[in-house]
Amino acid sequence: MVIDKLKEELKNTIEKYGIDYKRSYKICKILAIENDKKYNSKALQNYYLDSIIQLIEYMKINKNNPSEKRWDRYAIKRRCLSSKTLGYMYEDGFNSLCREIRKDINKKFLL
Repeated sequence: MVIDKLKEELKNTIEKYGIDYKRSYKICKILAIENDKKYNSKALQNYYLDSIIQLIEYMKINKNNPSEKRWDRYAIKRRCLSSKTLGYMYEDGFNSLCREIRKDINKKFLL
């Protein structure tokens, strides 16, 4: 598998030369691209978008941002992605995602 070969090459390079920034960075970048290909399916994108829409609707109805636990219970009933998955895909955590959504909601209501 490509990813296993790249991981082995990274390990061998570090063992042989120490941490070579340029070579290590290049391999890590390739690994990230391969990882994106693995998880970047249309189905997952659709679940993500649907979950974001559900989260926005939830936050419009409720004045407070949902806790991770509260969202996870809600998400199970609505067949949405969990707070951990949404936070991971947003790349800054679930609470940061909620804060950004809340800012957008507040701006739209102020206009």
